[in-house]
Amino acid sequence: MNIGFYINDLKDQDLVNKIITETQINKKYISSTSIFYDNVGPFPFGYEVALFNSTELWSFTGKLIVFSEDLWTKANNIINKFETYLYYDQDNVNNVLSLFKMIDSNCKVVPSSEESVKEFYRLTGCSALNQCENMAGIVKVLHDN
Repeated sequence: MNIGFYINDLKDQDLVNKIITETQINKKYISSTSIFYDNVGPFPFGYEVALFNSTELWSFTGKLIVFSEDLWTKANNIINKFETYLYYDQDNVNNVLSLFKMIDSNCKVVPSSEESVKEFYRLTGCSALNQCENMAGIVKVLHDN
């Protein structure tokens, strides 16, 4: 499975470390890992991931995880063969109407906590995929769906 993570800022070392840790733990499910970013920043070398500016999303095929409604909108404007997943946290979606648009466009949602599961269901009436606290297990969830 090709897996991509679309983040806003490569300087977000906490998020990048979670992505790398999760993909290293579950590399048996992954054929390649890519991180797409809008803003460049320092990156610790030596990891088995490919880094691309978001302008290269057009060439990606696989499962793409986005972390905000803005990133989803940008990714959704690109025509390609990737499935989009939103890593949902109440803090990364500010507009409920955008959330409905994502659901209508077949965006699957992976909640970040039990509270996010309940909040997502309360807002949309839809079920999300399995919860992945601190991204733990997200690769397995994507592999199974």
